Order: sequence, then structure tokens, then C-alpha cells
Amino acid sequence: MPVLKLTDLTVKALATEKGQEDFFDSVLPTFGVRVTSRGTKSFFVMYYQWGGKYRRTLGRYPKLGLSTARDLARDVMEKVESGVDPGSSRRQALTFGELANSYMELYAKVHKKSWRKDERILAKDLLPRWRTRPVITIRRADVVELLDGVALRGPIMANRTRALVSKIFSDFDQQDDFRGVPMMYSWPSNGRASPTAYASDYDRALAEDRAFNHFLTLVKTDAGIDRVHVIAHSMGNLVVASALERRSPRPPQPIVSQLVLAAPDIPAPLFEQRFLQVLPELAERVTLYVSDQDKALILSSELRKGDPRAGQVEGGLLVASSTVKSFDGIDASDLPTDFLRHSYWANNESMLSDIYCLLKGAPPERRPLLLLTGAVWRFRPLNELKKLKAGDCAPPTFLQLISDPNSGKNTVFWIRVLIIVALAFPVVFFVLRRRARRTSV
Repeated sequence: MPVLKLTDLTVKALATEKGQEDFFDSVLPTFGVRVTSRGTKSFFVMYYQWGGKYRRTLGRYPKLGLSTARDLARDVMEKVESGVDPGSSRRQALTFGELANSYMELYAKVHKKSWRKDERILAKDLLPRWRTRPVITIRRADVVELLDGVALRGPIMANRTRALVSKIFSDFDQQDDFRGVPMMYSWPSNGRASPTAYASDYDRALAEDRAFNHFLTLVKTDAGIDRVHVIAHSMGNLVVASALERRSPRPPQPIVSQLVLAAPDIPAPLFEQRFLQVLPELAERVTLYVSDQDKALILSSELRKGDPRAGQVEGGLLVASSTVKSFDGIDASDLPTDFLRHSYWANNESMLSDIYCLLKGAPPERRPLLLLTGAVWRFRPLNELKKLKAGDCAPPTFLQLISDPNSGKNTVFWIRVLIIVALAFPVVFFVLRRRARRTSV
């Protein structure tokens, strides 16, 4: 990231061809300005607190001047050094208008080609009602009342408004609810779907353990982050499990806080032999998600002479893991997901809610979306999941509030009307045409 002495002239001249780029100040290193390809410039300050790294947006240039923004950044750093959370009072006073502006400038205009539609919805329905209202005072009843009014103009607009409100408020819920820095670790792949390419990718994953251990050391030591959660998916589980197993000597304390193994593409016998007993020694808790509907793992099993994978129910690890302390196996077979049913961990709301609870430290018995059947944990039936919220461990997302059965009566009414009209039109057309023929005769 570029570092330069920020002056009024340099800030004014800053530009980028990337989607967005951060420029840091050489005078106050934690202070900087984010520039987007559309020319938007926003001042921010970065700081470390409670083992995590955080960003706080100070304001938009030129409405907020450079000297004022730098002074605000110094105030934030003083609070951090005193052990005070800089965002606590700000969160209490944040208005919906400020939150909406942050959403538009920092997300919608940068990532969405259809951002003007969001801007029109905000201007027509949301800002006139909530512009100056503190976000934390907006309740379920307010959202329901808003959507019922919009639904009178048609169900499509009501659904678009609902989606926008959900996104804006979920961003607000996540600002302080989970204090963490998301990181992604990846390694080269052939990028082709063929048995030869798959075998090559598997060999590369086996050779990646040293690089991942180096990455983990950088995060824990150089970055000074004490608590690290790892979510591994598919063949990435082989990289993570092999890397952790080969760390020597064994550390006195767990290296990883929560280790999530989602749909692991590892031979089940190999996993049980090498990793089942070892991984709980290296993580505070290990959670294995499996599914017998995972088509990608079914194909992988066939390519490997029928050996079941660790991410399949038939791999037998659900029962085997039930006898290992701090190791939980969870059956996610019934969750609806994409065609391959391999990415259920990332695109199913119930799964994401459960992972959220898990990262907050909740064991299976405290995660309300799960049900213990015999010795195996599994997700509740779909008809129950639709009625349940994630409980105390989950963020109060407005997506869950809006999906309340009583909140969409007008929308349901208009959908029924459209269905009736669509069914009735052919019948009416046929009757009128028949009468016309009789009249002509």
C-alpha cells in the first residue's frame, strides 16, 4: 500500500485505476485515504485493539478536510492507547442517513453496477422516513410498517426494498459484533475439471503445508493476533490438517481457536488415522461438516477408487468423532444449496448462522439450529429452520426480522392476486373467443 505525505494538493490529485486503493500518511502512519475508481475519497484510521485490526471511516473528502480528518484520527489513537473502544459511542449515535451514505459510497458504488436502483429506493422510501433516526432505535415494527406500505405498489418493489434494508442493517450488525480481520489463504490450481488436473491439485495441496505454517506464524507472531479461527473447505482441509499435524514441537497452547472443516476432500481412513486425534490438540474446538448429497465429493470418491471422503456421511467420521473430546461432527445433508451441493457452508443461511455461533464459542448444545439424534448432531428439519432464528449467539440481522410470518401479508396478497389473474386470463380468453364464433355463425 502506498505511503506518502498527505497534503491538500496530494489528496486532491490522488486517483486509481483499481476498484479502490488505500494511501497511508507518512506523518501519521495509521491514518489514510481510500480512493475509488469513481473518484470517491474517504479518510480512515487503522488501529489494533484486543488482538484484532480495525478500520474506522472518518468522513468523505472534500466535505471533511485533511487537517480535521488527521485530528480525528489522533483522537481515535488516543482512545485506543487508553483502552477505550473508539467505535462504542459512535455506534450509539449513528443515524440511518449516515449508515446509508456509508453503504452507498463504500459498497454499492464500488461493487454494484445497479447501485442507482439502491439510490432511488433510499431516496424514495427509506431516507424520508429514517434519515435522522439513530439506527439502534429502528425496530421490527418499523421495518414491517415500511414494507407493508411499499408492498401496496407491488411485490417486486417490496422485495427489492427488503433486500436493500437487509444488506444495510446486516453491515451495521457486523461492524462491532464480530471483532476480527478476515483473511484468505490460497495456492495455485490447474483450474481445470479433469482427473489429471484433480490429481495434480491434490499433490500440490500435500506440498503446501510448509507455506501455510509460515502464513500462520506471520499472523500469530508478526501481526500479533492471539486468537485465530480457520475455516477450510474441500481440498483446503488437506492443506490445513497436514500443516497443523506437522508442527513440531507441539505447542503448549492450541494454535487455532476454532477449526472448521467444511466438506473435506480427504480420504476418510487417512483422516481417521492421521488427524482425528491430533487436531483437537492443536485447536480449542474442531468442527466437521459433512453431507451425503455432496456431488463433488461423490465424484472425488469415484476418482479415488471408491474411497469415501471425510466430508461424506458414509466416511463414518460422524460417529468416530463423537468419542473425541472437543471434536464435533455435524450432518448438513438436508440443507438446500447449489447444484453440486459442495458449497453449502457458504451459501446457506442456516449454515452461516451456525458458523457464526461457533466462532462466538458456542458448543453444539448451545446452537439452536442443531439437533442431537443418537450420537450425531444434524441440522433441524427445514420446516423448523424456517421458524427458528439463530438465537442468542447470532447477530440480530434484519433479514431474520423481516422474514417474520406477519411482516409480509400485503406482499403475499398481491402475489396471490397475480397468480389468480395469470390463471384466469386463458379461461376468459377462451370463453370470449368461443362466444365470438357462435355470434358470427
